[in-house]
Amino acid sequence: MAEKPILWAFWGHEPLAFYKRRNGNKRSLFGNGEWVEPWYKRLHTEEAIARLADMGVNLIYTHFYKSMGMEFEKEEMQNTAKIVEIAHKYGMTVLGYATINCVYDEALACEIPDIDSMRIKRANGKESDNYRDYLCLNSRYYKEYYPKVLEYGIREIGLDGFHVDNAVAPICRCERCLEGFRNFLEENIADPRSVGLPSFKHVRLPMVPLVRGTDPVAIMALRYYRHLYESVFCNIYRNAKALGNGSVKILANNGFADSKIGAAQLGFEIALDKESDYLFIETPARFIGRDRNGELKNAIIAYKLASMTGKKVFNTLWQDFGVEPRTAAAMKRVIFEGMIFGSIVGTNWAARAVKHGSEMLLDNDLHYSTIRDAFHYFKKNCFLYSGKTLEDVQFLYLPDSRLISETAYDKTFYLAADILAENGAVYSITQLENIEVKNQTLIIPHAEYLSDKEVEEIRLLGEKGVKLIFLGEPGVYHENGEEREVYPFQQETIIPLPEDTPEAVAEFRKKLLQNLSRAVRLNKENIFVERLTLEDGSRAVHLLNPENENIVSDLVLTIPDEAGKFVKAVSPEPLPEISIDGDVIKISRLETVLSLIFK
Repeated sequence: MAEKPILWAFWGHEPLAFYKRRNGNKRSLFGNGEWVEPWYKRLHTEEAIARLADMGVNLIYTHFYKSMGMEFEKEEMQNTAKIVEIAHKYGMTVLGYATINCVYDEALACEIPDIDSMRIKRANGKESDNYRDYLCLNSRYYKEYYPKVLEYGIREIGLDGFHVDNAVAPICRCERCLEGFRNFLEENIADPRSVGLPSFKHVRLPMVPLVRGTDPVAIMALRYYRHLYESVFCNIYRNAKALGNGSVKILANNGFADSKIGAAQLGFEIALDKESDYLFIETPARFIGRDRNGELKNAIIAYKLASMTGKKVFNTLWQDFGVEPRTAAAMKRVIFEGMIFGSIVGTNWAARAVKHGSEMLLDNDLHYSTIRDAFHYFKKNCFLYSGKTLEDVQFLYLPDSRLISETAYDKTFYLAADILAENGAVYSITQLENIEVKNQTLIIPHAEYLSDKEVEEIRLLGEKGVKLIFLGEPGVYHENGEEREVYPFQQETIIPLPEDTPEAVAEFRKKLLQNLSRAVRLNKENIFVERLTLEDGSRAVHLLNPENENIVSDLVLTIPDEAGKFVKAVSPEPLPEISIDGDVIKISRLETVLSLIFK
């Protein structure tokens, strides 16, 4: 029996005390105002939760712990218990929002008098100058205090799991972390002389992010922090799940699918999160539509990164901390983009306050009916959007290259992924150990740092018939930052990275597309395509118009390997006229989304 699809909603993840302390003056959800208390109280009413259930929502995440201190927050935790009781009555799963770092130390210090011993020690010696600060991952807070918070949520509040946020920390230079780093070096480098040192006993934690990372000790510092993130956070998740005998779910916000935030700044890629059940991806720059520079943005790469890990995404829309879709077209773009690319379908804006009494966006009839209709369509047809991607091209994801190259890797990755999406090319993201060797194209973005083992594995793929396309010069450095005398892969296709000018980017786009073959060809750009093999063996081609204020007329698809196999078209919107001549499919009009099924 197929598992019931999840339809999720944000349900006020901040406690009331947050709004009172934050008192932001931005025009956003997170600013304080006269509307906050009436809106917050309404979140705890059966009337509001029942309306959410009528929309089809069966999972919410709501406020639980904002790292202000368990004792201080217990009253509001009891408010969470009221939400849990009502939501469970309507068959909803409830995840409690639980900040894990970037704590509210002014409040937390009242409960943990020795909190100063837990703060990160910065290289410049400065303290945080606002109401939040980071705690050392090697401190007692993560070994003793925070696990008790989650245990309280499970045993006393009745939560079904947690949305763990702010699982990040700048590099700490306290004695605990220094000792941990030195031990890490001892365990991973056999001879300190190989990195120009007589011993690791007096090594300091170097500054990161790196500048053209050629310091092998600094590279090891990044790896140490990645190891620390994984060991600390995953251990906490593992223990919380054990408390619920395996029923507790973890929605982890351990990474950001956003090219503006470098992996080195985070120290932890989403691909390494082994103990979470779902990924929560903040994509503020990926809100579907055109940005101020006229570039068409999308969140497809967030869904693809999660799919690589075998997990699904809850995607957010905190664009500039205050923009949410208000028109039917904008709401449908967001929901259906996530649907066809395999995310967990939901809304993180329906419960937002409109800043008038207790009103929420979901009180608006257009807003309510648009989401409800989209959710009901997905529940009925979810089997069409779950399958194996039939990709034209794969991206090779190299965790170390991303970690060391910082934003340069992500910038290249995103640029190429957007070019593919805008031209209807279907792609997936994979790691070396998961590549299924077949006659395919493999894009390797910005692989400046490659180990000898990675070089040989990539070379072997080429020998087995995989077409390799490198974006930027590959293998310039060994994994320790040492420059190679002879760069590998000189005979393969290498597309130089472009300068940041429209002309250079256009040339890069042209070269990339010239080297691709596509199973689905369209007569128009800026139509997003996903192609799946479904559970019953049939195949689906999903089309999305990301600028659906304008209906696309006279869309023509050519799909040679689906000639004569068309079965039906499915859409939540009125079906267009479709005519088929061999492998050519003509569609009279595309509003937002259309699925074509072949067998």
